[in-house]
Amino acid sequence: MAFKVLGNNVNNQSVRLLLNLLRADHPGTAHLLTHANLSQNDMIKHSFQQSPPFNRQSDKSRPIRQNTSAILALVLSTLSMPAAQAVTFFSDDFERTTLEPSAGTPNGFVQDQMPNSAYQYFSKTRVWTASDNNLELLTSGFAGVSARSGRHFVELDTWANSSMSTKVKLVNGQNYRLRFHTRARSLFQSGGGLRASVTATNYNSGFFSVGDTTNWTGWDFVFNYSGPSGEATLSFEATGVSDSTGTFLDDVSLETTIAGNPGIPEALTGILPPATPGLFGNEKTRTDIVTPIVVDKQAAVALGKALFWEQGIGSDQIACASCHFHAGGDNRVKNQLSPGLTHAAASGTTFEPMLSGALGGPNYTLTKADFPFDPNTDDTVTSSGTFSGQFRTTIAGSNNEDCDRDVSPIFHVNGVGTRNVEPRNSPTVINAAYNHRNFWDGRANNEFNGVSPFGARDVAAGVYINDNQSRSLNFQQGVNNFNGTVDTFVNASSRSTSYAVATSLEVDDGSPNQKNILIRFDNLFGNANGQIPPGSKIESASLQVFVTRTDALDFVSINQMLVPWSDSSTWNSLTSGISNNNLEASSTSLFRLSAGGSGNQSFNNLTSSVQAWSNGSPNYGWVIVTGSSDADNWTIASAQAATATQRPRLVITYTPPARIVKKPLKLTNASLASQAVGPVGSDFEMACRARKFADVGRKLLNRKPLQLQAVAVDDSVLSSLPTLLGTNGTYSTLVQKAFAPAYWNGDCGSQCGTPNPGVTPTGPYNQMEANFSMYFGIALQLYQETLVSDDSKFDRWKRGTYLPTVAERNGEVVFNGKGECNACHKGPIMSNAALLQTNDNVIEGMLMQNNQIAIYDRGYYNIGVVPTAYDIGGGGLDPFANTLSFSRQYVQSRFVDSFGVEPCKFDQDNGLCLDNSPARRAQNNAAVDGGFKVPTLRNVEFTGPYMHNGSLSTLEQVVSFYNRGGNFDNPEKHPDVKPLGLTPQEEADLVSFMKTFTDTRVSHERAPFDHPALAIPNGHVGNEFVVNGGNPLDPALGVDEIRHLPAIGRNGKSTPLPTFENGLK
Repeated sequence: MAFKVLGNNVNNQSVRLLLNLLRADHPGTAHLLTHANLSQNDMIKHSFQQSPPFNRQSDKSRPIRQNTSAILALVLSTLSMPAAQAVTFFSDDFERTTLEPSAGTPNGFVQDQMPNSAYQYFSKTRVWTASDNNLELLTSGFAGVSARSGRHFVELDTWANSSMSTKVKLVNGQNYRLRFHTRARSLFQSGGGLRASVTATNYNSGFFSVGDTTNWTGWDFVFNYSGPSGEATLSFEATGVSDSTGTFLDDVSLETTIAGNPGIPEALTGILPPATPGLFGNEKTRTDIVTPIVVDKQAAVALGKALFWEQGIGSDQIACASCHFHAGGDNRVKNQLSPGLTHAAASGTTFEPMLSGALGGPNYTLTKADFPFDPNTDDTVTSSGTFSGQFRTTIAGSNNEDCDRDVSPIFHVNGVGTRNVEPRNSPTVINAAYNHRNFWDGRANNEFNGVSPFGARDVAAGVYINDNQSRSLNFQQGVNNFNGTVDTFVNASSRSTSYAVATSLEVDDGSPNQKNILIRFDNLFGNANGQIPPGSKIESASLQVFVTRTDALDFVSINQMLVPWSDSSTWNSLTSGISNNNLEASSTSLFRLSAGGSGNQSFNNLTSSVQAWSNGSPNYGWVIVTGSSDADNWTIASAQAATATQRPRLVITYTPPARIVKKPLKLTNASLASQAVGPVGSDFEMACRARKFADVGRKLLNRKPLQLQAVAVDDSVLSSLPTLLGTNGTYSTLVQKAFAPAYWNGDCGSQCGTPNPGVTPTGPYNQMEANFSMYFGIALQLYQETLVSDDSKFDRWKRGTYLPTVAERNGEVVFNGKGECNACHKGPIMSNAALLQTNDNVIEGMLMQNNQIAIYDRGYYNIGVVPTAYDIGGGGLDPFANTLSFSRQYVQSRFVDSFGVEPCKFDQDNGLCLDNSPARRAQNNAAVDGGFKVPTLRNVEFTGPYMHNGSLSTLEQVVSFYNRGGNFDNPEKHPDVKPLGLTPQEEADLVSFMKTFTDTRVSHERAPFDHPALAIPNGHVGNEFVVNGGNPLDPALGVDEIRHLPAIGRNGKSTPLPTFENGLK
C-alpha cells in the first residue's frame, strides 16, 4: 500500500511516467498507482463515460528487470513535486469586449465607459458572435451581483433566450476540459440555466447543461474530441424561461488534459494555433466581407506550400523559403553580413572588422573565430536576398524578371554588385503561427488586411469582392449605430395627440378607441457599411416586435403604407386615421399574426415591400391594424423603449447587384498572413523596386505550381497536386479551388488598379491578380499552421514516454529556477510572444532595475544585446508614423490597433488598476525601445545564429550571455536579465535541457517539414576581396554560388540537419 499512499499526492505527469516505465516490469505496482491516480478525479461534472487512463493488466508479477530500482529511484524523486495545472489555450473573462477602439469607446476600452451596475448589448465582441437576441454585458453591482473575476460578466437571456459562439482549434483524439462559472441573478430566480457544446464537421460533443445556483459555481466538463483536427465551434445558449431574466456567465476556458503550467515550458500536445474567425465559417455578422473566405482547406494548404517554396515569387529567384529552409530559419554563412542598417549613425551603412580580425563585409564567409560578435559593433548576421533594381516586366518561362539592375552603394565588392542583406536575423517559421504578432519588432499585425503587414493602420488596404453574395442585415434603433426607426400610433379617442416619444405602441379596433401603429425604417439603402446597395434582390424580410400586451382571440395584420407620414402624425393629420383603401395603405395584408403571443413575435413575408423600395419606390413603411373582431390594446415596445433589444427590428436577407467593390479585410489571429506579404515587396529581400503584388500574380497565376522545381513523389502535401490541378492546372486553378468565388470570379474592368509607370504590360489588373496578396498571405498562413513542432524529447518527457538524463533534468531546474529563463520563455511555445489564450493581456507592468515601474509589450523585451540606439525594434514606427508598440498607444491614448488591457492583472500596475484614465496612463513610462520578440526555443539547437542580430553562434554563447547579465545595461533592459552566477556545470546542463526541445521530424525533415527542391543563392564566386562579375541578370552583378537543396518526401532523411556552428570553419 505504500505506492498507493504516495500516489494520492503525486502529479499526473509523474504517475504516467512511472507507469509507462514500470508496466512491463511490475504490473502490480502499476495497478496500484493507476487506482491511486484515479482517486484524484473528483469535482468533475460531466456526462461522458471516461476511458480508463491505462489498460488493465494482469496482477501476475514478472521478474523485474535489472534497472527497475534505479528507474524507481529517479522517478520517485519527483513525486513530491506540486501537481501542475493543465495548459489553458482559450479563455475569456469578458473584460475586453469592444470590437474596435472607436466602437462607442473613445479611449479604446469598454471598462472606461461602463460604470458599475450597468449593462450593454452586443451582437459581437472581441471573442464571441451572438445570435439574433444578442448577449448582455454586465458590470459588478448589477442585480447586486459582483463579477466572478474582474468587473464584467454576461447574460444570455436579454429579452429572449440567446446564444453566443466562438471558434477554437482542437486536435483529433485529444481530451479537453471546458471550464466556466455560472450563477442565478438572485436567490429567488427560477427557470434559468444554460448549456454549452462543441461542434465541428462530423462531431458534436452533446450538451453540457447546468442549472441555476445562488452563488458563482465552477463547472468542469471533460470530453474527447473525435472531429477533424482544426477549427471547431464552442457555443453557449440560454435554456431557461425566455423572459429577460437569465443565468450569469463568467470565466470561460478550454484546456488540455495534459498536465502543465503556463508559467514554465510544457508539452504542446493538443494545442493548435488560435482560430481566425471568418476564414472558414459563415459569419452572419460579417457584412464587410463574404464568408467563408476559404472553401477548400486542402487546396489552400497546397497553394501555401507551393508559394512558400516557389522561386518565381522573387524578382531574381528568391523564395520565402530561401531564408527559412533550415529548421524554419537560415544557416548560410557566406554573404550574410549587414552593416547595421537600423542604426542612424554613420556606421549603420559601413562594415566593421570582425572579431577574428578579418575584413568582413559583403561576400565574407563567417568563421567560428568571428563569434560571439564584439558587442560594440552594429553589424548583423542575417539573410541575403535580392539584387533589386527597377522593375520593368516579367520574363516568360523564367523565374527572373526584367529589371534595370544597379549596384548597391553598400552591398558590393570593388564595384561588383552583391545581393542585399536584410537588417535582422531570420527567425524560424516553425510554430510561428502561435505568435500574436510576427517579425522581430511585431510589425506583422495580428489583423490581416489582405495587402500589407500593418492591419488597420494601412487605411488604403482592401480586397476586391464580387459583391453579389447573399447576406443579412438587422436594423434596430440604437444597435450597431442604426438610428433610422420611425414609429408612432394614431388614436381615434385622442385625435390630435402625437405619440412620437411613446415607449410602447398600441393597436385597437374598437370604436371609438381605434388605434393603428405606423412603423418605418429609414436609410436602409445606400453604399455605406450597414446599408443595402440600391437595386439589391431582397430574398426575405421580417419585422420582429416585442409584445407586452396580448389578445388571444384576435389577429393583427401588417399592410404597406402608400403616403408620407412622420412620428408626429396624429389621427386628424392623417384624415381620420388610416384606411386600407389602396390610397393611404394597401388593402392587401402582407402577414397576419396572432395577437395572443407575447414576447418576441415576427411579421414575415415583407419581401415585396422592401423589394419595391430597393428598386427605387418611396419607403413609407407599414401600418399594423387588427383583424375583424375587437383586439383590446395589443401593445408592442417602440423604438424609444429603454431596453434596446425590445425595440422593433427589421431583418433583411438580400443579394446585392453584381459589382466589384474594394473593402477592408479584417482577419484577426492572422499575423502570419500579415508577415507573409511583407518580404515580397521588399527590395532587400525579394523584389525589384516598383513591382506591385498584383504583378507577381500576373507572373504566376497562369503557371503550373513549382514548374521549374522538383517535388518528391511522396511529398506530404504537394503529392496531391496532380489530383487538385488536373492535366493543365495552374496556380489559378488552386486559387479557384481554395477561395470563395466572390474573391476571384468578377469582372474588374478598370477598377482593380494598374501597374506602376514604366511597367509592362500596362493593362488593368483582373480581380485574381489584384487579390493575389490576399491569397498569398492566407495560403502561407494555413501552410505554416501545419508546421507545428510538438514531438520533441521534451514533449515526450512531459507526456510520460521519455526518461530524461540527469543533465537534462538538472537543466530544467536551472531553466525554471536560478537561470530565470522561464521569465520570457513560458508555456508550450516557450515564448511570451505566443498568446495561446484568446484574450490575454498584450501589455505588462514590471519593476525596472532602477525600482521604477514601467509598462511594456508582452513578449517584446530589451535584453541588452546591443545599445538601444543600434535598433529600437518594437519602439519604432510603421510607414504611417504610428508607433508599433501597444504600450505606447496605451500611454498616449492614441489607438491604431484593436486590443484590450486589464491593468488589474499587471504584475506591477502603478495605480492603473484604480485609475485607467488617459491622464493616468500618460504618467507611465513605456519601456519598449530596443524590445524584440521573444523567439520560441523549440528546435533551438538548429536555429542559429542567435539573437535579433545573429551575433551568437552557439547555445553555449547564449547561456554565457545571460549568465553575465547581457552586454549593456540599457535603461529599457528587462530586470530579469542580470548576472546569474551559474556554474560551468549548470551552464552545460542548461544547454542539454534546451536540446530536448528538438523535434526529430524537424531535424530529419520528415512530414510536415518535408519540402520541394530549392536553389539558394549562397554568396558569390570569389570572396570579400574579389567577386566575379558577369551575372546573367546584369554583367555588373556578381555570379551567384548556388546551394542546391534536394526535394525531400514525407519520410525525410536518415541524417540530421547540421547546426549553424557545424557550417563555420
